[in-house]
Amino acid sequence: MIIPQETINELKRAAAGTGYSCWITEIANNPGILTHQLPQQSKRSNNPADISRKLNARIEPLGWHIVKRIKTRPNESWAWYLLPIESEVQA
Repeated sequence: MIIPQETINELKRAAAGTGYSCWITEIANNPGILTHQLPQQSKRSNNPADISRKLNARIEPLGWHIVKRIKTRPNESWAWYLLPIESEVQA
């Protein structure tokens, strides 16, 4: 799914102040990006699940959310997707 740039910009504005708004662009432009591939220029964190909760709290009112799925094994990097709330990752 191609997400319009205008939508990405709106979601980034909503996520401003978290230190991770740049992740919105990366996830939107690279569906299935792995956790360890997310931008290094953002604030450092060893808790990506908490980051996704913070971002989702900001973007869910706009009808979008970040969904994470196990791509290989549970202890490896997860794949991240930016989707409209009514959508799910297609297996």
